[in-house]
Amino acid sequence: MANVTADRDTLAKGVATILDDRSVATGFQPFAGAMVGVDANGRAVRPGAGSTAIAMLGRVEVAEVAATANDQYVVRSRTGIFKYDNHPGDTVTNASLGADCWADDDQTVANAATGSRTLAGRVFEIDADGSVWVSINFPHA
Repeated sequence: MANVTADRDTLAKGVATILDDRSVATGFQPFAGAMVGVDANGRAVRPGAGSTAIAMLGRVEVAEVAATANDQYVVRSRTGIFKYDNHPGDTVTNASLGADCWADDDQTVANAATGSRTLAGRVFEIDADGSVWVSINFPHA
């Protein structure tokens, strides 16, 4: 699958409760609607980006360039239940309802924790179109 390259309209269910604003790790350009994680330094990063040590924050709401010398981004994220693409080669199914699913990139979830996938959240529902509604809470419980 591929990472988000522009803002996307990621649907949500219900009301999310936590908004988080934080600086973004160098080299990461966040886009609205994409999943976003946090690294060990407390910086926002792309999930599935080579480290299973990333904790999922939620969905990017707004990404803005901060007024700094290197034009660093600041990202606002939200926890909640969001609709993301289902990995075609490692499909999340109804058998996974309530179980963990894994971010393969910042817009696709998969069934298994392989490679550098980040724990995305819990499977809430499989949509009729095959996409996955994922409950993302930070910290993940």
